[in-house]
Amino acid sequence: MNPASRVAEECAAMLQLRALLIEEQANLRAADASACEALLPAKTALVAQLGDLAEQRYKQLDNVC
Repeated sequence: MNPASRVAEECAAMLQLRALLIEEQANLRAADASACEALLPAKTALVAQLGDLAEQRYKQLDNVC
């Protein structure tokens, strides 16, 4: 498999995480702790997904080099 094959998926997940972080920042500025807490499951899932995708990419690169 081509190491670049999942780059679009990584980029999409990164953009989703960025949007959540922007939302979290707005909630922090508004001192809305419960709204920040509500974002935790989605943030956790995206960070895990990004970790998995990065691990797959590194394994694919090891196979190429």
